Amino acid sequence: MPAPRASAPATTGYLAARWAWASCGVGEESSQWTWSTKYHFRKNKQREYAKNWHRTNTATLKAMGTDAIGIAVSQVVPLPGNSVVPISREFQQAWKAAGVTLEPSHLALEGYINARVFVEALRRAGRDPTRSNFIDSAWSLKHYGLGGFEVTFTDSARNASRFVELTMVSQQGHFIG
Repeated sequence: MPAPRASAPATTGYLAARWAWASCGVGEESSQWTWSTKYHFRKNKQREYAKNWHRTNTATLKAMGTDAIGIAVSQVVPLPGNSVVPISREFQQAWKAAGVTLEPSHLALEGYINARVFVEALRRAGRDPTRSNFIDSAWSLKHYGLGGFEVTFTDSARNASRFVELTMVSQQGHFIG
């Protein structure tokens, strides 16, 4: 067996796995994977997806297959399918009323919340809103409740919400709260 190479390439995922195989004298076509190799390959694959997790959707979860099971993800909006939370329930009703055939996602719920906040700021800007009126009305939103999700704009905060929820990928490939 050849000696391992001195340094790994500055990449991860598939290329890193190929380097690992080559440095251990195991060809790509070999089925001589140890549990450790499989475990580390799975972890590298999860890391690759984690880099772009903010874009995670059902298609990404399906692409990951069983590698996604058990991954915990922090979310900045409630679980879209949680009908106990009023904002999620209202979102589901609007989603169905619009006739959207896709599965509701965290990103879609975040867009829905953003639109609701925008409309409220526009409403508060008055009958003939100007750019200045709109900005002032947005900054005036303090403790604006959207049914389980609160928005407050302040000079010192970078985010208007402090909501964080942990979700996990189930064996069926869906987020659970």
